[in-house]
Amino acid sequence: MPDKVKTNKDICGDYGPCKKTFIKNFGELTGEWYFISATPVRKCNDNEGIVSDIIQGIDITTYNGSVIENDDGKGNKNTLSAKIQNVISQLEEKTFIVAIYDNKSLAFKGQPLAICIDPLITFIDFPYHPHLNAAGKIYDTFIPPTICYTDNPENLGNLFGDRIYDAMHYITIWLYRHQIFEVFYSTYGDIKWIGLEVKDRLDNHVFVNQLNPFGDCHCGSGTKYVSCCLNKDMIANLRLNAKGKKIDSNLIKYDPLILKKKWERNYLSEQNRVVNRLLREFNKLK
Repeated sequence: MPDKVKTNKDICGDYGPCKKTFIKNFGELTGEWYFISATPVRKCNDNEGIVSDIIQGIDITTYNGSVIENDDGKGNKNTLSAKIQNVISQLEEKTFIVAIYDNKSLAFKGQPLAICIDPLITFIDFPYHPHLNAAGKIYDTFIPPTICYTDNPENLGNLFGDRIYDAMHYITIWLYRHQIFEVFYSTYGDIKWIGLEVKDRLDNHVFVNQLNPFGDCHCGSGTKYVSCCLNKDMIANLRLNAKGKKIDSNLIKYDPLILKKKWERNYLSEQNRVVNRLLREFNKLK
């Protein structure tokens, strides 16, 4: 376990499956990047104990890119529901490649940005994900959806003495929780995010620019967005842009096909461009 007061950390050496590089000519994302290969779930571990600790807010330990048993964990496994126990029994060892940008700007409060690039974790495959940040821009540079791995980014650096290493630790735990979330949804069709740290869902108006109108809705209904929440999201979006002026929701008209083309141009193609660049940079390091 890394020393909590250690300074001048060999971050990749301490984390384990990690590589560091400097990416040039990448707009506002030019700078130091870290690529971690995390395998959060290990079947040899006491995963019922780990999940119990996460649910009850007990500190979790990570080592070498995985979540491991906490020696002083006190989570009561008897409190786990039958559904959660079933999900735990289905967990598989799965490796995620996450690109972490050493963000030093004022944007995002200086929080290191984490983008899961293999497999992709974005609103395309997980439109109902409760712990993804919306895609956005730093000036003219597109930022794909990022992992919301902490609700308190200002505390990064207090745990192990380095904010990047802290981010890696929390990202590994986030990925573990994501695997629970993914199996729970595929098994029961319900959204379940374990743990005490709960991010408010994105506002409805945000999804108009994030989702394919003909993909699944963000509410988790399994219905296509165009047939579910798109209309009320469009109303919310138009009211926001109206800057307080009254609008008649009965007069709102939009063409889902035009929205889809805008989404493909402004979101999908831009996301693919950034992710493909990161994948190329990662492959150079192999």
